[in-house]
Amino acid sequence: MEAALRILGMTDEDPRHWTKRFADYRDGLGLARDPEGRIGELKIEVLPKVLDQYFSSTPKSE
Repeated sequence: MEAALRILGMTDEDPRHWTKRFADYRDGLGLARDPEGRIGELKIEVLPKVLDQYFSSTPKSE
């Protein structure tokens, strides 16, 4: 979690808060930083839905 916050430039943030927040994110939802350095939530929807399988970043369970 600390590495993800570092990448986003959010080193002053409490990792415990974001661990819970990231765990609540679902498919297509995440944080992004734009070229101006602004950070915000981002929702990505893949259309058509059949392409979802190719863009999933969810780890496969073993």
